[in-house]
Amino acid sequence: MADAALNIDGKQVLLSISTNTETPDYKTVVCSVDNGLSGSRDVNSVSTKCGTVKAGGSPNYTVTGSLAANSAPESDEMSADALLALFESGDDFLFKMAHITTPADYYRAGTGFFSSYNETANDTDLVRADFTIEVKGGLDLTP
Repeated sequence: MADAALNIDGKQVLLSISTNTETPDYKTVVCSVDNGLSGSRDVNSVSTKCGTVKAGGSPNYTVTGSLAANSAPESDEMSADALLALFESGDDFLFKMAHITTPADYYRAGTGFFSSYNETANDTDLVRADFTIEVKGGLDLTP
């Protein structure tokens, strides 16, 4: 049975983005609330006289996240303003979600672009932003 003490703490899995796709310079999304990865696969189905034949297509991934806006990010952090500017540009960027251990016990990386970005400013809460990254191609799982 697996040792529960070796579980990966989600609080220590950080999302980082590099707008430089040639020479990566990752900045951590500041004041992240959560982030996650979703995968799906198209299924091709053909009904034949022998029964239904199914085949899976290529995987499709999205990365979602949310943050609390911060007005003074450090130089190695990416603020809500920077994320919104990147959404506005439509440019591709590099991303990685990685556990803070070296080497990372959990690592997901790739290239993507923002397909959605939403901010809310409720009167009883911090300014928050939710976003979705569409992943182009596959994922890198090796730190």
